Amino acid sequence: MYLTSSAIEGTLRFVASMPAGSRVVFDYMISPSLLSPAARMFFDGLALRVALAGEPFQTSFNPSSLKTTLQNMGFGLVVDMGP
Repeated sequence: MYLTSSAIEGTLRFVASMPAGSRVVFDYMISPSLLSPAARMFFDGLALRVALAGEPFQTSFNPSSLKTTLQNMGFGLVVDMGP
């Protein structure tokens, strides 16, 4: 099953609707267009390997846009631990 961005958004909105004190932790891929040339080469190689294993990358995010989106959904604290 492949998650669409609307499925991801729906999941995050559900978590945001939980009682105060609820938390979610997740990892994500940084949008390849934001990567340096060297990091992009690494990403492309990894993407190929995981696709060949049957688990292709489906989504990626811009970290600053993701933080804003989460805050707009109602998340009170957004901490990005970085790569």
